[in-house]
Formats: sequence, C-alpha cells, structure tokens
Amino acid sequence: MTTPAPIKLLQWLIQHLKRPVATTGICSFGFLFGLFVVTGSIYPAETSDSPLEATGIFLLCSFLPAYLVMCMLGMLRNRPVMQNSLKQVLPDDKHALLTQIDKPRYWLVWVVIALVFAVTANISWSTLSFDTSNERFVFSLTVVFAQFVLWIVVGLALSLNFHNALFLHRLGKLASIDIYNLDSLNPFGRFTLSGLLMIVGAMALTPLQSIDAEFRWDNYRNAFVIVVLAAFVFLLLPIWSVHSKIKLQKRTQLQDIDEAIDKASKSFDGASLMALNGLLDRRQYIQHCRNWPMDTSIFSRVVLYVLIPPLAWIGAALVEVALSSALAG
Repeated sequence: MTTPAPIKLLQWLIQHLKRPVATTGICSFGFLFGLFVVTGSIYPAETSDSPLEATGIFLLCSFLPAYLVMCMLGMLRNRPVMQNSLKQVLPDDKHALLTQIDKPRYWLVWVVIALVFAVTANISWSTLSFDTSNERFVFSLTVVFAQFVLWIVVGLALSLNFHNALFLHRLGKLASIDIYNLDSLNPFGRFTLSGLLMIVGAMALTPLQSIDAEFRWDNYRNAFVIVVLAAFVFLLLPIWSVHSKIKLQKRTQLQDIDEAIDKASKSFDGASLMALNGLLDRRQYIQHCRNWPMDTSIFSRVVLYVLIPPLAWIGAALVEVALSSALAG
C-alpha cells in the first residue's frame, strides 16, 4: 500500500522542519489570512451587507485549515511511538501490518465528497457574483477559494482518521488481552483521544463565525452533523473490538473462577480458607477491571473534550445575549 501524496508532503515537513507543527500552522494561517486581507475580503465593507459576518467566516477559514494540518502533523510525528506500543500486544507475525497505518487508500474520494458538500451546502451562491465587472467579483472568488481550501483539508483529515480508526479496529481483533495488564492496550485509547481532540478543537473554533455577535444556527448545522457522526465513529471504532475482547476475556475467566469456587473445599482449615479467599479476591478483581482500553486519565480527558464544543457554543450565545442587552440598555 503506497503512501498518499498529501501524507508524503506532511512527512517531508516533519523530517525537514525543526518545529514542523508550529511552523506549518503559523505559515498556513499567515498565508490564508494575508490573502483575505490583500483581497479586501476580511472586512468587505463595500461589497457585503454584513462585513463583520464575513470577517468571522474568513477568520474561521484561516484558523481551521491551519489547525487541522497541525493536528495531522502532530499525529504523524507521534506515530512511531504508537506503533512500538502496539507491537507489544500484537503477535510477532502481525507486526508488518503496522506499515499500513497513515495510508488512506480512498483519501481522494473523501476530498471529492467534502468539496461536493461545500458546493451544495456550504456556499451561498445566490449572494456571489462572478461577473468581472461586478464589485463583488474578487470577494466571490475569495469565498469559493476559502471554502475549497477548508473542505479539502477537512476531507483529508477525515480520510486519515477514518482509515486509522478502521485499521485499529481490525488490529484490535488480533491484540493479545492480558486482563492483569490492561495498560498495554492504552495505545488504542490514546489514538481515540487524539482523533477526538482534533474534532472538538475544530468545533471550538466555529464560534468565530459569530464574531458579529449574532449566533446563527445555520452556520453550525452542517458542521454539527459532520462532527457528531465523526466523533461517534472515531470515538468507538478504534476501541470497540478491543472492548469486546476484554469483556469476553473477563467473562471467560469469571466462569473458570466460579467453577473453581464451586469445586473448592469449604472447610475452615487454613489451606482451604486461603485457597477459597484467593479465588474470591481474584473474582472481585476481575469484576472491577475496566472494559475499555483507556485508563482514568485518558477517560477523563475524553469526557472533557466532549464538553468543549457545547461550552464554546454556549459562550458564543451568551456573548450575543450580553451584547444585545448592553446595546438595548
């Protein structure tokens, strides 16, 4: 399986830049924001009925692609660590499978779907003009360019994360489960955490669209649908097979322990008591083992990340209410 060209480019940046994540993010944002400023689109006072609304949209189209590229670079840079961790729970003859990570075969299909979504549901064509003599011509071109860049990056990010989530789901079926060392399975949970962080971080940026202090549900509806579906897939898909194997392992061992307890001597002599108490303690330990490949710290961060987008949206709505009240007063 060959590495897609965009992933090769990101890997090249990691190899040749001293601080690839920060440098690429700053340069990406600087290029896009500078372009929007130069074209006069960042605050189109003469060509838009709501120039501050356009400012919010172009700020989002500057920050979000840069943020997603930074997330992808961060994940790719940390991939060797995760691969080494996964080797500890995979059979030796399955280690070669790890070379398939970060190689989404159908990335171009995802990008095309994202562009179709942008064209059909995210660009208000009725407000644009592509007549070269019209004063909105440059602004209209910039809007289309900004949306295309944004959704190309979104499509690439979704394709990479979906491929890796599906890949880890398959690896989970091959993983060795040691009920007494569940921390060895944490790489599955950490991957889920990184994918979820990318999604909720993107959603936390969306209130930039409300910079004019008007919280419009239409600006969030499309992103909300995509993010909810993506979060559901990226949260459960990488860890579900491991979760199922952990539950099966616990169920099997509990059955064996229950059978051993039934056969154990119930007399009160020291050896019998020690053997029975040992079985009872082991049963209690296994019953209280976690069912997911993530420890307390990972789980608490997952819960925190899930809360970030709603809090950001509530904050944007409260700012609108506060400003409206202040202006009315």
